[in-house]
Amino acid sequence: MDCRCGDIRRCRTDIRRIRGAIIKMEGLRGMDSTIKSDLLGVAKDNFMYMTPYNIGSITETEIQMHRDIEMQTSNIIDRLRDEEEYLNDELEDMIDEDYDYHHRDED
Repeated sequence: MDCRCGDIRRCRTDIRRIRGAIIKMEGLRGMDSTIKSDLLGVAKDNFMYMTPYNIGSITETEIQMHRDIEMQTSNIIDRLRDEEEYLNDELEDMIDEDYDYHHRDED
C-alpha cells in the first residue's frame, strides 16, 4: 500500500471538472428552450409569409430537433453524473487507503 495523496488530489480535480461540465450542460438545456421559444416567436411574426405546409414542416422540424437535443443533453448529463458518482466512490477508497498508509506505524 502506497501514499495516495497525489491520486486523491487528481481525483478531486476530475470531480470538480465533471461538476463544471454538468453545470454547462444544464445551461445548454436552458439555451435550447430559449431557442425553441425564439423560433416559435419568429414563426408567429412571419405567419403571413408562410403557407400552412411550411408552418407545419418548420414546426415539426424544430420539435424533432428540440427532442433530439434534449435527449442527447440528458444522456450526457446522466453519464457525467454516473462518472462523478464512480469517482466519489473511488475517492473514498483512496482516502481510506491513504489514512491507513500514513497511520500504519501508529498501531
